[in-house]
Amino acid sequence: MDLFTALLLGHLIGDFPLQNDTLVRLKNQGQFGILLHVSIHVLVTAALLRDPIEHISLLVTLFVIHWLIDTTKVHYGSGSEVLWFIVDQIAHLTSLIIIAGIWSSAAVTAPQATLPQSLLYPALFYAAVLGLMVLCWVWANSLSDESAAGRPYVAWARSRLLDVSHTAGLPFIGAMIVWTISLHYLFY
Repeated sequence: MDLFTALLLGHLIGDFPLQNDTLVRLKNQGQFGILLHVSIHVLVTAALLRDPIEHISLLVTLFVIHWLIDTTKVHYGSGSEVLWFIVDQIAHLTSLIIIAGIWSSAAVTAPQATLPQSLLYPALFYAAVLGLMVLCWVWANSLSDESAAGRPYVAWARSRLLDVSHTAGLPFIGAMIVWTISLHYLFY
């Protein structure tokens, strides 16, 4: 369970607070942006695992699967932004469940999360809230101007919610870095 939670937390951090407009544009322009985004995911996940070098095959698998999902979305994901956002997240979630299941049962030494559960689960909740904010931003921007008319919360969500999510993510990222480094040096 801790492996899945660490993988999911790495995904949420990489997809929401660490993926800004510039990175999204780079992803849509070609492979460099996709590879950069996927590399960020893998590095964040590696930081959330004890002895990541020992589990390099897991990280390579994560890299390849994330690259396949994001490449598919960039090439075929035209149309409803909300639908593709949800499909993308379901594909990632499914792949993380499968990866965690395989590595938890097949590995001689199953990868362990760096953070204790007392920090891991609240961090996961916070990262999920950031993801929900991005989903609301995508939804607000998918509405027609007629549908949004007279709804100030939709106008606010269109113009500010993505910035709020990224801004709220920065101290979270800082805290995760401090927690991970301090726990690593204090206990391992």
